[in-house]
Amino acid sequence: MSINLNGVYLMSKYTIPFMIKQKGGSIVNNSSLNGLLGVTGADAYTASKGGVVSLTRVMAVDYGPHNIRVNCICPGAIDTPMIAEVLSDEEIAKNFQSGPLRRVGKPEEVAYAALFYHLMNQVI
Repeated sequence: MSINLNGVYLMSKYTIPFMIKQKGGSIVNNSSLNGLLGVTGADAYTASKGGVVSLTRVMAVDYGPHNIRVNCICPGAIDTPMIAEVLSDEEIAKNFQSGPLRRVGKPEEVAYAALFYHLMNQVI
């Protein structure tokens, strides 16, 4: 909770006043597919990521009038050391062969999504 939810909240709390002063900005929060779906055995993680989704929604409504865009990325499994701690290579292959990508996502794909949201702020 401290990192996943409180970290997002505190970053926003101390950044938004500067964005209001400069008349706009873009915040891209990172949640997870777990924040949208219930996942067995991941109660605290799922709750914290669900909190990020809800916080993003309310911030988008509250700060949109200040020209501050607030979006949230909710990826599924991403090939990071964290997933390697939780699942074996065999489990990864078995669990993700039927997903939309037929594989685990790559970290740079999440980065590209964040860049897209940031660049859209400059276009609009």
